[in-house]
Amino acid sequence: MDPLHKKVIFRTLGFFFMWCLSSWFFVLVEHTEESDVEVKRKVLQSTFDSMASKYNMSIQDFNNFSNMAYEALSEPKRQWTYNVAMSLVLVKLESTCFSLVGYGFITPQTPHGQLLCILVALPGIPITILAFQAIGEMIARWINNIVEQFERKILKREEPRGMQTKSLVFLVSLTLALIAVNGSVMMDPYEWTFVEAVYFWFVTLTTIGFGDYTMVRSQRILELSINISQNHDEGKDEAEQKTFEIFTDLFFLFDLILCLCIVSSVLNSVVSFIEENKFRAPCPGCVSRRTQDQVDNEINNISSNFGSQRAENAMSITSEEF
Repeated sequence: MDPLHKKVIFRTLGFFFMWCLSSWFFVLVEHTEESDVEVKRKVLQSTFDSMASKYNMSIQDFNNFSNMAYEALSEPKRQWTYNVAMSLVLVKLESTCFSLVGYGFITPQTPHGQLLCILVALPGIPITILAFQAIGEMIARWINNIVEQFERKILKREEPRGMQTKSLVFLVSLTLALIAVNGSVMMDPYEWTFVEAVYFWFVTLTTIGFGDYTMVRSQRILELSINISQNHDEGKDEAEQKTFEIFTDLFFLFDLILCLCIVSSVLNSVVSFIEENKFRAPCPGCVSRRTQDQVDNEINNISSNFGSQRAENAMSITSEEF
C-alpha cells in the first residue's frame, strides 16, 4: 500500500476516534435532564399568566410586548471603529493560524466541561490538522494525476508542463464551485439568502468562524399560543422531524469535513506551485538568477585556475633559463 494512503487511513481513524470520544465525554459532563427550551417556555407561560391576571392582557398583546422587550434588551451590535476592526482582524488571524473553526454558538458551562475542553483541544487540534493535511495531500496528488492523464491521453501531449499550476487552478475552481453549490443547498433548510449561505461557507472554510451564521436551527420561542402544543410537534410528527434534522445535520457535517479537506489540498497545491515556479526563468530563453550565479562562479573558477596554471608555467620556464 502507498505510504500516503496508510498515513491518511491512520490519521483519519485517529480523528474520528478523537471526535466521537470527545463528544461522548462532553455529553457526560454537560448534559442536563431538562431542556433549556422547556424551561424558557415555562417561564414565558408563567409570565403571561401573571400579566394576564394583573393587567387583563391578551396573548397577542403579550407576544408583541415580549418581542419588543427581547429586541430592546438583547446584546447591542458593536459599533465599527478602527480599533475594533484592528482587534477583530488580529483575533481572527490568530484563530485561523493556531486553531480551526470556532463558532461559539455552544460552549461548556461547567468548570469540568471547561477543563475537558482544554484537555481535548491539546491533542485534538494537532490530530485534526494532521488528518486534514494528509487527506489534502492525497486529494492534491489525485487531481495532479487526473490532469496529467487528461493531457497525455486527450490532448496528446507527451510531456505536460506546469502541472502544479493547472492542478491549483482546478482545485481553486472546485472550492469556489462547492461554496456556491453548498450555499444554494442550505438556503431552504436554514432560511438563508444565497449571499448569507455563501458568506457562511466562505467564513467556515477559511476557518474564521465568526459565529453569526451556524448550522444550527434557531430554537427561540417566537410567540406563545393559547394551546402550547401548537408551538411544537408531538408524537410521530415530532419524531419524524427530529430524525430528518439529525440526518440533515450529519450530511452537512460530513460535507463540511470534505470541503475542509479540499481546502487543505489547495494549500498543499499552493506549496507545490511555489516550489515548481521558484527557480523558473522569467522569460523563454532567459536564465534564472541562481543558474546565472552558478555559471559566473564556474567561469571565475576556470579563469583563476587558468591564471594559476599560466603563472606556474612562466615560473618553470624562467627557472629552466637560469
